[in-house]
Amino acid sequence: MKADLLLVHAPSLYDFREKGVHHGPISDLIPSTPVFELYPAGFLSLLTYLGKRGYKVRILNLATRMLLDPSFDIVREIKRIDTLVFGFDLHWMVHVQGALEVARIVKEIWDKPIIFGGFTSTIFAHEILKNYKQVDYVLRGDTTEEPFKELLDCLIEGKGDLESVPNLAWRDDGGAVRTNGITFVPEEIGDYAIDYGFVAKEVVRSMRPRGFLPFAKFFGDPIGMALAYKGCIFNCVTCGGSCHTFKNSFNRSGLGYKPPDKLAEEILSLNQYMKIPIFLVGDLQLNLKHARAMVKELKENKFDAPIFFEFFTPPNRETLNVLRGASDDVLLHISPETHSERSRTAFGRPYQNSELERFIGNAAELDFERVDLYFMVGLPYQTYENTVETHKYLKSITNKIPGAKKILDYFG
Repeated sequence: MKADLLLVHAPSLYDFREKGVHHGPISDLIPSTPVFELYPAGFLSLLTYLGKRGYKVRILNLATRMLLDPSFDIVREIKRIDTLVFGFDLHWMVHVQGALEVARIVKEIWDKPIIFGGFTSTIFAHEILKNYKQVDYVLRGDTTEEPFKELLDCLIEGKGDLESVPNLAWRDDGGAVRTNGITFVPEEIGDYAIDYGFVAKEVVRSMRPRGFLPFAKFFGDPIGMALAYKGCIFNCVTCGGSCHTFKNSFNRSGLGYKPPDKLAEEILSLNQYMKIPIFLVGDLQLNLKHARAMVKELKENKFDAPIFFEFFTPPNRETLNVLRGASDDVLLHISPETHSERSRTAFGRPYQNSELERFIGNAAELDFERVDLYFMVGLPYQTYENTVETHKYLKSITNKIPGAKKILDYFG
């Protein structure tokens, strides 16, 4: 495998095949297993952005390879790699042990630069560089495509210097941790959209398509994604991507948005190469004008795959009317978390059950394919009794709202 940059995704626990670990219900509602083999979408935007600027980027999903092949030898695979630079995601906290351990193994075999990135890497950049010598650089922030290019220019082309690379943290020659400010925080993120056509061509060119597989069950139950926004306007208390976190950890004070034409282009590029369901990340009711323009683009280009839209608060009927035109199969997601309005408001979702029920009724009348409701335990003011009451509430609205039985599905 020859590359300028190899992006490596490790399992949450490196030696999960040897150790008996009870993970608990930590991945029941996402495509991946408790090994968290699904790599961040940033891998694909990095491949697109850097690849179109002359760098050969490859992806190695070690977690998926280990899951699908119990005899897969990580050390042997790493020894076969021919790359100038390694990049690791430490995005979700659950990957701490796996990412750091695989990076240690890589460093023992290859004396090549190792770059970490992602939310967890950003928040703990100083601790990572101080305590884990296998990591040479951390690119901080929620958008690192351009800083990554500038760092590769330094490391591979010998252009520029580390002090000029935005968002970078590293160790100097004396071992001290140095940090540049998180100054690259673009408001408009259309330039960092994923071009799935370009990705598909790079997969073929690599001659190693298994390394790009996003998660173990992809061929049996595939799903793709497109990202509408970065940042958030809410402060849900358990969320590492809240407004507070983005402002204080990633220096993003407002939303980063993808223009509707770029967002539609991203969705259509995936639809052109794979007719699979697409999950759109980000609540489109934050900008209904953009939503209208995106749906218009999809209609004009005869988009025909199932598409999922998520909401943080119940959308009104006008929003639903707009989104219903995106495809024949449109599915909706919302996480009320609980039937208790007191707990939901304290958690960070301040809306009433009447608003939720009105949304479900409108979705049924407009003939949406499905509405998925998600619930949690461990919320503020939540007790055993009102947790049990949530199930009773769901049964009651299923019977009360016309058409709800046909479209409702709920998880928790």
